[in-house]
Amino acid sequence: MTVVAEENMTGSVGLYVCAIVAEWESNSALIKCANEAQGEIQLIGQGGITAVVMVPPEDQPVSRDRQELVRQLLVHQQLVERFTEIAPVLPVKFGTLAPDRESVELGLERGREKFFTAFGGLSGKTQFEITVTWDVADVFAKIAKLPAVVKLKVDLVATSESDRPINLDRVGRLVKETLDHQRAQTGKVLLDALLPLGVDSIVNPILNDSIVLNLALLVDTDQADALDRCLDELDSTFHGALSFRCVGPMPPHSFATVEINYIEPTQVSHACCVLELDAAHNFEEIRSAYHRLARQTQQDIAPDVVVDNKSSSVGIAVLNDAYKTLLSFVDAGGPVVVSVQRQEDAYATDIPSSGG
Repeated sequence: MTVVAEENMTGSVGLYVCAIVAEWESNSALIKCANEAQGEIQLIGQGGITAVVMVPPEDQPVSRDRQELVRQLLVHQQLVERFTEIAPVLPVKFGTLAPDRESVELGLERGREKFFTAFGGLSGKTQFEITVTWDVADVFAKIAKLPAVVKLKVDLVATSESDRPINLDRVGRLVKETLDHQRAQTGKVLLDALLPLGVDSIVNPILNDSIVLNLALLVDTDQADALDRCLDELDSTFHGALSFRCVGPMPPHSFATVEINYIEPTQVSHACCVLELDAAHNFEEIRSAYHRLARQTQQDIAPDVVVDNKSSSVGIAVLNDAYKTLLSFVDAGGPVVVSVQRQEDAYATDIPSSGG
């Protein structure tokens, strides 16, 4: 694989932006890394920061096939990790597609201040993902032997057929409350030991009953060995009842992932039509139009708006999308919207109550 000349960076699909690196694009280590990476990699630089860009093979966008999507995500992650070994890196959200080279450069220009702020906060730091699990079958078996649960189960046997669903629900709720309480107590012990080792942390959502803690921990690079020792000590403390999985060091995905949205002119004109605006001038005008139409929509008096020569009734979801598009467009001062997001902020929305 070779680094393709910048003037050849064209294609009907566009260019995938994978990472922002705090280094000049002419840096020999970056070029070597790009040459050795899988796929067709481009380096686009501006003022001491470089975008690592991948040209989609055969002009194909991100696949909708699950297996292929997982493969593409793995390639993306491995590429980001390779560049992390050379210089400070901000991962870019997987699947970020820039229309062309000029759009990538504009993204670097618009995000420059945010990128350098993020690089400053992450200097000398790395991320670890810590997942702690327990044998949920064993935990449930122990809960089932608790006196309060045993009593409810005995009462359930003597319950009439008509009352059985109610008592079954009581048993289920007690088991769930007990499980949550035990997880919270165990999690507190874990966090009390782990958090002092980090400079920042994000406790991720619990996705199933087998997970006790899912933690993203940002640590100084010289604390990696201390983290290993801490996990060994916790394993001994719980006598092997918990399983510890630690992934890292890794790029700071949870604490600083770059999101770059490229707003097409057709998206802006469509959003203006939906909100009955001639153009997106300012926040106040956009918010006023949104609130007016949202109130009408709530009252089932949504107006018919002509979009692409077709008359359609506007629902609240369509209004929300148009509202977000125009707010982003005005806030960015143009068609490229750049932000650096923490994982816990990634799904936040700027849609207010339609009643206000």
